[in-house]
Amino acid sequence: MKGVILKYCGVLLFLVGFVYFGNAQSLPSGSAGIVYTYDAVGNRIDRKYIVNNTAKTVESILSKDSVQVKSVQNNNLIKVNALYPNPTTGKITVSLMKPVNNASVEIFDASGRLIFRSHQSGGTLRFNLGQYSDGIYFLHLRDKGNFVDLKIIKK
Repeated sequence: MKGVILKYCGVLLFLVGFVYFGNAQSLPSGSAGIVYTYDAVGNRIDRKYIVNNTAKTVESILSKDSVQVKSVQNNNLIKVNALYPNPTTGKITVSLMKPVNNASVEIFDASGRLIFRSHQSGGTLRFNLGQYSDGIYFLHLRDKGNFVDLKIIKK
């Protein structure tokens, strides 16, 4: 059996288990796409929306065979207590388990365009998306090698 690996600039982004794809996929710089995950009998069990804002192409190596993945651990994730209200009409609060210090905050729209960038510190971070149109946004928080990506829905 062959495995399925989605690589992002040489770093493992995530590993997909029980997948059946017939061809390889790539995500050119400045584009976005959806990656589906299937169980052993072919039912779609997950969908990931991936935005490539890097200068490099995101490559996914997909095989015709399926494989079971036991687990993938990522110890570099920032742990979030809550993201509220979500959906929101504008103001959004992110409550963290551990405070961050001068963390990089970036918010992207659904097309991958950077709409907001700042640095924040503390255990509770607040943002206002009131000036932006309704839709889906992605918040990327990075602090000392740790990160988290959150999906925000604005109504």
